[in-house]
Amino acid sequence: MVLDLQEKDGILGQGIFKPSPEDDESLKFAGKKEIPGDTFLVKTTGKTSPTTTGTVDNDWTDPANAFGAGGGHASTQDFNQDYSDFGITIPSDTIIKGIVVTIDGREQNVGNEGAVGVELSWDGGTTYTESGKVEIFRTNPGFETKVYGGQTDTWGREWTIGEFTDALFMLRGIKAPGDIGIGQTGVDHIQIEVYYSV
Repeated sequence: MVLDLQEKDGILGQGIFKPSPEDDESLKFAGKKEIPGDTFLVKTTGKTSPTTTGTVDNDWTDPANAFGAGGGHASTQDFNQDYSDFGITIPSDTIIKGIVVTIDGREQNVGNEGAVGVELSWDGGTTYTESGKVEIFRTNPGFETKVYGGQTDTWGREWTIGEFTDALFMLRGIKAPGDIGIGQTGVDHIQIEVYYSV
């Protein structure tokens, strides 16, 4: 596959990837950074885990147990719990494409269901996303993994690189928003992964 850039007013802006004989179709793009479906340009920070909890919201039982898998679990006993210091590193001059949060957990009370919501803050816990992301955990012999967000899901806002510093970026876990869940969830591990394009 070869790239054929088109010039307008002396600026190389739009272009088309022309297929080689073995390619099935062309891939078009507009501008140097916005390429629909540009999975070949998207990179990831890899999964990182929090190392600090309870800075603003501190209502769960044993919340530090969610820093890593095994060794006990946090319990969504009441209300909200924040997590921070994920150690996220993103190169400069990149565009945030999506954010994925994974939680390993299970409902602790047989016959009930526990709901855990997730919100993200970019200003140290003052303001959070309002994406309404909630997953239901059920009683299982082991922990199940729930995924919040996605590779192309920015949680309802445009992010800047500086908002992912340990001083500003924060995740808040929410116990049973609304009437979705009626149980008590054990949270074994929280992780986050950021996708960006270069």
